[in-house]
Amino acid sequence: MSRPKCVVPLAGPDMMHPRFGLRALVAVEGEPLIRRALGTRAWREALAPEDYVFVLRDTEGADELRQFLGSAWPGCGVVLLPHLTAGALFSALAGVAVLPPDSGPVVVDLADILFDGGPDAALLRDWPAELGAVAPYFIAQDPKFSYLRITGGRVEAAVEKQVISDAASAGVYVFKDVQTYLTAAAGSLANAAARTFRDAFFVCPMFNDVVAAGGVVRPMAVTNVRPVSALFAD
Repeated sequence: MSRPKCVVPLAGPDMMHPRFGLRALVAVEGEPLIRRALGTRAWREALAPEDYVFVLRDTEGADELRQFLGSAWPGCGVVLLPHLTAGALFSALAGVAVLPPDSGPVVVDLADILFDGGPDAALLRDWPAELGAVAPYFIAQDPKFSYLRITGGRVEAAVEKQVISDAASAGVYVFKDVQTYLTAAAGSLANAAARTFRDAFFVCPMFNDVVAAGGVVRPMAVTNVRPVSALFAD
């Protein structure tokens, strides 16, 4: 299997925080958030710096952030969007669009929840043929997260901002390959009424479309979870 890749969508409305500046560069646990998040992931050893693609928006601070990312991940890809998209599904899609079509597993990392564990480098390097996606999760009941319904060790449903279980998505979504991401994205678009939240397309509900296409979505519990959203509360 070809090399795994990691797409990091940073092009949302909170890319530049009115009080704290560039969200990705705010110091968290002694490091810029983006470095702290990506640098502690269990699968990082499977990726070279050039295996990362960051999706930014052409707005204030974009040049500064691009320079930082190029220094921290030499050779990484950077996609610059001219305006907001219809949600994280589309922002991540812009990053997936520049990956080699035969890439291995595709990690979409929102880089806004810190945690320990999750899929390791060995899994990304030797991905089981029957596995369509992996869904890191933690225990919560807060409707600000997305949620998974897990039955028999498989994810059977995923929703955005609705507590359907105590399994909250950890903000990282691992797809088998580029084709799996594209197929799931197409499925979400075809089922927009059920997949959107406030008219925006998110990544987590795409797991429903992986399952609908016959893929297995494996839940994977993570520990020591530290959501960073509270740091940016006004």
